[in-house]
Amino acid sequence: MDQAAITEAVSAFAQARKTVSTIGALAESARPASIAEGYAIQDASIAAWGRDIVGWKVGATNTAALELFGLDEPFYGPIFAGTIFNSPATLPSGEFQHYCLESEFAFRLGSDLPAPDGKVSLDDVAAAVSEVIPAFEIISPRFDGVPKGDGACAIADCGIGAGLVIGAPHVGLDGLDLVGHAVSLSIDGKTVAEGTGSLVMGHPLEALAWTARTLASHGKMLKAGEVITTGTTTGVQFVEVGATCIADFGSLGTVEAIFA
Repeated sequence: MDQAAITEAVSAFAQARKTVSTIGALAESARPASIAEGYAIQDASIAAWGRDIVGWKVGATNTAALELFGLDEPFYGPIFAGTIFNSPATLPSGEFQHYCLESEFAFRLGSDLPAPDGKVSLDDVAAAVSEVIPAFEIISPRFDGVPKGDGACAIADCGIGAGLVIGAPHVGLDGLDLVGHAVSLSIDGKTVAEGTGSLVMGHPLEALAWTARTLASHGKMLKAGEVITTGTTTGVQFVEVGATCIADFGSLGTVEAIFA
């Protein structure tokens, strides 16, 4: 993929962001044909958008999501400054192409998390985590819908993320069984999905380790202060404007959002 093709893709995404519109599909001349090309477009989009990165989202951390995107490994995308909302959050519907939420374990780092030689242990990850945060990831593809079977385009579209809603942080990891930790999602008072941390690559910290390794392989690094969200525990939930959405993380508290 040459620079002209990357620029064409970036321009299409930038226009969709600016006008809160959607793309039916990227032009064939600008469509990434590989994961590497998807990340090349993502990197160029980050530079063009010009906002600071305050964290990273990880997608496709369970079998169903991998199958949805036609991938054999997860993917990452940036979380931009100005796109993190505190719970309970009223999300301005006019700023999103789609209204979709995923209930996720998020982590704030108290120290940098490099992966020298592509290696990082779960002990390294645990030592770097300062807070565990119940969160909704806001999913809002700049496409007409989720690009099913096209993980490269999902990656190019900055991982199809649009921000986070975060609950109250829990300091440290002591006393937490993240693998067995239950999460339930309710919409307008009705439970619609349930899951546990085991759905996130077997352990949410595994997703964090994967992110550190993969960013390192791309010349990047997880940094102190960043928030990393690790993949859905309750599936992908499209919601209606005005619906009250609550993810209950048990002892970690709840996170609440409504598109209005």
